[in-house]
Amino acid sequence: MNTNLLIVEGPDCAGKTTLINELMKKYQNPHMIHHNAYLNDTNATLWYNYLIPMVDAYNHNTIHSDLIFDRSWIAEPIYGQVMRGGQDRIQVYQKRSLERIALSLGAVVVYCLPPVETCVGYFKDRMDIEYLNKIDQLKQVHFNYVNQSEQAQRSGLYGLVYDYTNESVDSLIQRISMLRDMYGENLGPGIGEFAPGGRTTLILSDRSSGTNAVQDGFPFIALDRGGCSAWLNEILEANGISERGLYWVNVNSMDGTEIVNGSFIDRLRPIQIITLGNEALDWFEGYESMFLNKFNHVHLHHPQYHKRFRSRELYQLISILKKKGD
Repeated sequence: MNTNLLIVEGPDCAGKTTLINELMKKYQNPHMIHHNAYLNDTNATLWYNYLIPMVDAYNHNTIHSDLIFDRSWIAEPIYGQVMRGGQDRIQVYQKRSLERIALSLGAVVVYCLPPVETCVGYFKDRMDIEYLNKIDQLKQVHFNYVNQSEQAQRSGLYGLVYDYTNESVDSLIQRISMLRDMYGENLGPGIGEFAPGGRTTLILSDRSSGTNAVQDGFPFIALDRGGCSAWLNEILEANGISERGLYWVNVNSMDGTEIVNGSFIDRLRPIQIITLGNEALDWFEGYESMFLNKFNHVHLHHPQYHKRFRSRELYQLISILKKKGD
């Protein structure tokens, strides 16, 4: 059973708790995790609070069909600007990694955004129990969330705006379901957006390497900034390439044994297939004659090679993905 991820975001007194309570009643087998400000965490540790529950859900280490996050890493820069002098404790490579796994879980972000006046009205009676302590702070956070929701169409995750003053919870649930139907369930062995029918670029890589890899099936997701994983994620971000429409698969395990077969590719029907490294190329060529469909295929050096020997040049993967987005 695949677990769906729903992330509920919004400023203080925007109706998040009320919405989550209603969703917990309406979904069949949900599990909710409340993410607080994690003030004792550092840049190196904060993201584990979001990473570990998603990895467990991906690995089916849960009986729950729906995982609901009450806040997430999305709130970090929004509240950091107001409460911590602009500090964002989520690093770029961590954000990309979290988005990639979240897409595998059919993630939808719900931005709770009633009118700011509504939030202020409730906030005045709750200042002593909220994270923020000034009305001006609340107004700035609300403004930041509005900007974030407007940019959601270009971000890594799909998002919806919910205003409880003019929409029912049932209507919101219907919109969430329609959005998930649009980009599909993860029916493959990798991570990212599994969107069949020529909407996804499939990126095949050799294997995870090093002791800092999260697990075999998670391409270019590492626990620290060393190696090529963080480097690749950072140049993707710097060039404005979203995680949407990308599906990542490691073909081999860390010891070199094959961990996937190619049957999922005909289900995915990607717009193009990119192999990164010789192991990925050998794997693809071994299955190519078995595919029911013909696919556009491009082979590139592994990012590790490019980072070591050709780092002054733009990695060709960036050019290809930019062209796809145009």
